[in-house]
Amino acid sequence: ILAAYNGHEETAEALIGAGANSCAADSRGNTAQMGVAFKGYDGLAKRLLEENCPVDQTNAAGQTALMMAALFGRTEQALMLVTAGADPLLADSAGNTAIGLARQQGNGALAEQLLSADAGQESDTALLPERANGSQ
Repeated sequence: ILAAYNGHEETAEALIGAGANSCAADSRGNTAQMGVAFKGYDGLAKRLLEENCPVDQTNAAGQTALMMAALFGRTEQALMLVTAGADPLLADSAGNTAIGLARQQGNGALAEQLLSADAGQESDTALLPERANGSQ
């Protein structure tokens, strides 16, 4: 987690190669994927997605890496996560979704991209407007 959070790609790769659990969480439930979303390390985000960790893994506040990517305007990572199956309409314990967080930060373009990505994955798009309202 610390190697990824601090952008140490070679160290993170060496640790993964030595068998480190790239899906492990810290005492607050935060994962390496969440850390790189917070910090903006796209290369590490892509590498960690190759580890097949649960893409919607949550921390103690119910937040996912996608929520963090949306909150901090990490568009490339957000789209990588959605492509990997992350749910942009999953809500944290405060009722925030990744789409709502993007909108709250004034990033309407990312919110629309996430909404469009979800529509493509949604089997019943009639549910989409209802699910997207949340705390947005």
